[in-house]
Amino acid sequence: MWTENVKDRYWWVKIQSQLEELMCELSMAEEEEQTDLYLLQLHLNNESDLSFFTKEEQKKIRDLLSALIKDTARHSNLLGEMQERFKKLGEQNVRPAL
Repeated sequence: MWTENVKDRYWWVKIQSQLEELMCELSMAEEEEQTDLYLLQLHLNNESDLSFFTKEEQKKIRDLLSALIKDTARHSNLLGEMQERFKKLGEQNVRPAL
């Protein structure tokens, strides 16, 4: 019984560590993507960069970029919520159902 509890606890700590590492990597990737999109948006605000596109194409490009930025922000928020939920599970020492 004692051995089973130790194995179970070790399993949970190992999984928790791996998930925290993965969440950190995902968070960094999201931040990087968000930064890249904002830099692209700043670059495209320079009218000469878009001058070879029609006005309609320019609007579509800006709309698409704006949508990507919103989606990235939404993904970052969801990732933050996942991290908080997982942290609470870890604090409660609850093993999630697989």
